[in-house]
Amino acid sequence: MLIALVVATFFLGMVPGPAVFATVSRSLTLGLRSTYLFILGILSGDFLFSLLAMTSFAALANIYAPLFFILKIIGGGYLIYVGYNNIKNSKMPRLTSHNDEEIWKLFTSGFLLTASNPKDILFFVGFLPAFVDLKNANITLILTASGTIVATFFVTLSIYALLSYWIQRLLRKRRYIHNLNEISGVLLIGIGLYVLFY
Repeated sequence: MLIALVVATFFLGMVPGPAVFATVSRSLTLGLRSTYLFILGILSGDFLFSLLAMTSFAALANIYAPLFFILKIIGGGYLIYVGYNNIKNSKMPRLTSHNDEEIWKLFTSGFLLTASNPKDILFFVGFLPAFVDLKNANITLILTASGTIVATFFVTLSIYALLSYWIQRLLRKRRYIHNLNEISGVLLIGIGLYVLFY
């Protein structure tokens, strides 16, 4: 069961989506350490949603619809704000270190990217029954399945982060960095709009 779950989750994680594009954007401009703080936020949201899906709390997506709407506005708006700043500052190229953007902001923005989309809970509800007998699942199985999903998503996001970082290192000459900032900004604005209107 776990091997099948890993394989399926890996291929799902490799399909480009908001989390992948946001990770690429962060890696292009912030470097690996800050990107992994952002990824940690994304994975925390995935872990929470997979737990909710397996413990029959998928109805929360409807019960707390106003809360998810607020999270959607905050998450999408923040991504657009960061993207705009990347574009605005592209004429003053400088790679941002983990000291320039506080840890909590990186983590929170990653978490909000996942938490602002209640469809993620519904996705897990539709995906997990193929691999986990939810009717008879105990706490050990639930935690193991959620941990497996998070670990696999960590690998897929790491692949994108490392490839983006490698590209950034190749193009680190001054004349290219502002292009990376602009690309990163456009990606983040696009993801923010996706979060707001999808």
